[in-house]
Amino acid sequence: GVTHRKLGFESSLLALRVPEEKIESSAKYLTEYKEVTHCYLRNGEYNLWFVFISLTKERMKSFLGELTKRFGKKNILNLSTKKQFKLNTNLKI
Repeated sequence: GVTHRKLGFESSLLALRVPEEKIESSAKYLTEYKEVTHCYLRNGEYNLWFVFISLTKERMKSFLGELTKRFGKKNILNLSTKKQFKLNTNLKI
């Protein structure tokens, strides 16, 4: 099957440490980016999780710079994809 990796895209699972009072505004900020494909609130120190898929390494680097300016480097967890093991999900309803 065709995947974003086979098409040359870069992807990363990212998480932010966001104070509770800034969760809504931070989620709104993130979802304005067309490259953000998922955005979740989760329990834990890093509470706002999302996936960013970009056309180029340069765009990924630029986005990470934008995040750093807004949230601070110590508040960002970047879990770049090394190897993908499952490409799709099929649910029988």
